[in-house]
Amino acid sequence: MSSEFKFAMVELPNDITSKYISEIKEKADNIEDDIIQAMSSIINLDTSETDISDDIKEEDLFHLGEERLKIRKTAIKLLHSAIEEVLYPAMKSIYSSSGGLKRKDLVYIDIKGSTYVVTGSQKSYFSKSDSEAYQYLLALNISKILE
Repeated sequence: MSSEFKFAMVELPNDITSKYISEIKEKADNIEDDIIQAMSSIINLDTSETDISDDIKEEDLFHLGEERLKIRKTAIKLLHSAIEEVLYPAMKSIYSSSGGLKRKDLVYIDIKGSTYVVTGSQKSYFSKSDSEAYQYLLALNISKILE
């Protein structure tokens, strides 16, 4: 059996607030096309169920084409999910509450006063793609929206 184990890690800002999360989501909405293309080639985004009919503009269709618009919408949706699934649980108000909202496939660790979130993914003959948590951290790393 052939398998490959990979891990991803992202350093989180020290003070995550709902205002900060809103700003990061806005940053994700306006991400540059070359970063979207990099995300697409590394993460292998599935656009098969992405519907662009409700937000398609003739100018965008002319400049980008339908497939690139689908990739863009899928990448932004992935970034929004990553922000919600990774940053909300790291907010001090939620993190310190009993139980919290943490996913079991993400680990938050403190290293020399900085908080990192870490996950791993193992590909093998029965899985076609990386874990969702791994894709979230890759998207945050590639997009650099937390910097």
